[in-house]
Amino acid sequence: MLARLFNDTSDRLVAGGCIRPDVLLKGFRYGTVAPQRLSVLLIIAVSGLLLEPTAWLQSLCFGRQLKRCRHPDNPIIVIGHWRSGTTYLHQLLAADKQAATARNSLTIAPQAALLLKPLLRPLLKRLMTTTIPRLL
Repeated sequence: MLARLFNDTSDRLVAGGCIRPDVLLKGFRYGTVAPQRLSVLLIIAVSGLLLEPTAWLQSLCFGRQLKRCRHPDNPIIVIGHWRSGTTYLHQLLAADKQAATARNSLTIAPQAALLLKPLLRPLLKRLMTTTIPRLL
């Protein structure tokens, strides 16, 4: 039972990410959270709060380098719903040597991913379930 709860929590973090507190508060301008989703909100909110000091540190360490990065003029951004084919499309794009794609370890907490990358990849490999996450 505890293992399943832990797996569900890690799957929710992968799906929802660790949202920065200011972004989460801005989101409340557009609506409220359904009562059955309060546990997911709590996980995402607490994880974002816990990572905020690391985000500040990442800004100090990498801020100048990130501002100097060149971005493509016409990026392709894939947004989709579970089971709609977005993972397959992502894999196809990632197979192109001219394309750059993000890994889960970088999308969970982009505000701290550069500092946490050495920790996140092995941790996700151990924690993520091999099946499609149950988010309900």
